Formats: sequence, structure tokens, C-alpha cells
Amino acid sequence: MSWSTAPNTGGMGLYLEMLLALGITQFDMNNFVGATGYDQQSASNPPAEPRPRYSSVNRVAATVNGQAPTIFFCGQGHNDTAGASYTTAVAAYWAAVRAAWPNTILVAAQFYQQGNGATAPQAFLPFAASLAKEAAILAALQAAGGPWIYINSSEGTWQNSSGASGVINTPGVPLITGTGYGQALGYSGVAQPVGNANYYIRNDAVHPSNIGSRYLGTTIADAIRAGMAAL
Repeated sequence: MSWSTAPNTGGMGLYLEMLLALGITQFDMNNFVGATGYDQQSASNPPAEPRPRYSSVNRVAATVNGQAPTIFFCGQGHNDTAGASYTTAVAAYWAAVRAAWPNTILVAAQFYQQGNGATAPQAFLPFAASLAKEAAILAALQAAGGPWIYINSSEGTWQNSSGASGVINTPGVPLITGTGYGQALGYSGVAQPVGNANYYIRNDAVHPSNIGSRYLGTTIADAIRAGMAAL
């Protein structure tokens, strides 16, 4: 089985946990670039990074320059800001991937967004800014055409191009709950009152911990497996 991916900022561990959970041992890692998104770009940082890290929509030609895989996964969106530019970039990205690979199963997920606050009930509600981004990803897949699987990590659900849908963990609850070691509410350097982010987000306040990578990877894998079975 061939498996190509677009980049995420969570590191290789999360991807590898997902692949192992799916029983995939042969895959192609394609254009792994962190700190970017569908629309988000990162400036150069000499001398370690002498060139800018371009957004996915600006790298898509290189991404699809090869043999069509059985499955293509893109874990993007969490670095982006919702808005017209983001929506346009998401739509252009998936349209280009589908045009290049008409029969490939396309899989999209933001991978993770933390909860909407540090205390209940907000800790167990989707991060408000992520919902518009989720809607744009789903709309882009629908416009590009099947086969595809969409995983909504902000609300714990999945659906596919055949019309099937299901839940992962608890419907309406994000995969990462609470705020863990920080985020928009401010990094305090100490654990927050509630939520699994205390365990699943490491102390840089951004990326999954080792156990968080396993949790997210295996959870996303379960959703992909269910979505593929129902295509």
C-alpha cells in the first residue's frame, strides 16, 4: 500500500503511530514541513532555515509529482486562521490533489485543536476558531469529489464521500480537551485544572507528548479504518 502525506506540526511520532495502528509498513512521506498550513507560511530563519517554508497550496504541485498513492492524508489547518484566504487555499489545494490523483482515497483532518478553555464546560467544547476551518475542509473535499474521508477532530466525528458517518470518542467533544500547558489563554508553565491536554500536550504548549502522539495517532487511525470500511 502506498501512503502519501502532507505535513503537520505535530512531528513524525504522530504519523508513525497512526500508520502502525493501520498496519501500514510501506509508505511515502511527502513534503514534511512544519509550522505551515493550507494558507499559513513561515518566514526564513537563517542560517538553519535559509528559505521560507511555503504553504501547502504553494507546494501542492510538488506534492502530487509522483505515482498516485492508494491513500493520501493531509493533517493541516491547525496553524491557519479562518477567513476568505484560508477557505480559498483549502479549496484550491484539494481540487489540485484530486485533479492529479482521481482515484486516490483522500483523507483530511486538522489532527488536533485544544479545548475552548481551561475549565469546564469550555474545556470540553471545540476551540471556537477551529469550527469554521473544519467546515472549509469538508466543503473542499465535497467539491473535489470522492473517494474521501473527513475527520473532524474538533467535534469527534468522521464522514465519507459515500454518505456514511460515525463518532470517535465522544461526539461534540474535541480529541484534545482543556488547555494543558497553555495556548491562547496564556502559558503559565503549570498544568491546567481539567482536560486530557495535561497529558497529551507537552510542555512547549504546542505539540503532542509521546503519549499524546500515540493517542491521536491511534484515534485518527480508528476513524480512517471505519471510514474506509464504509466507502
